[in-house]
Amino acid sequence: MKSTLLIMSALIISYANSYSRSIYLSGGICYEPVGKLDYPQRGGPKTEFYDIIKYEIGPFIKLNRDFQLGITVGYSKKGIDPGGNTHSDLTIWDVNLISEYGYEFTESGRAVIVLGAETNYGHLADDGGYGTVSGGGFGVAGIIGWRYKISKKSLIEMDYRFSQKEISLKGDPEKTYEFSGSTIRLLFGYTIFNSENKD
Repeated sequence: MKSTLLIMSALIISYANSYSRSIYLSGGICYEPVGKLDYPQRGGPKTEFYDIIKYEIGPFIKLNRDFQLGITVGYSKKGIDPGGNTHSDLTIWDVNLISEYGYEFTESGRAVIVLGAETNYGHLADDGGYGTVSGGGFGVAGIIGWRYKISKKSLIEMDYRFSQKEISLKGDPEKTYEFSGSTIRLLFGYTIFNSENKD
């Protein structure tokens, strides 16, 4: 997971140096209110768990005034109690590919309405105390948000995401984790490359 991020980040930076207007490094958090655990072979209602906090970091390249692409890696750790005397510690890694269109609605150009889409791959490890099982799954999300340029090099962005992702873990019992619904992501960005400043 980490090596994939490094390789893709290097490719993005290389592309940015040749073709893009700018590149900035972003970091922040994503808050997901609810996750669900299901035991497909048992049936019955799904178990809900709450307040998932994910930390994200990664580069974005601005291809022109309105359009940008980014890749972020996310990390989250969460303890849950599915029922009875059972307890699981979840470790989640995500790689997110993000495309965004920004519409400037002020004369200064500092404030931007953001619309976008995201596809991602998540890897989840479940440590239930009797060994660890893990698995992965792909997801998608729609994005609407707001970006504000604080200064020449720094910015802040807040996104509302509606996402859909399931991760199945083989084992006894088989488990399915569902991460679907609304999330809020807050990112801070700092420009590390700007082609307009080239000699």
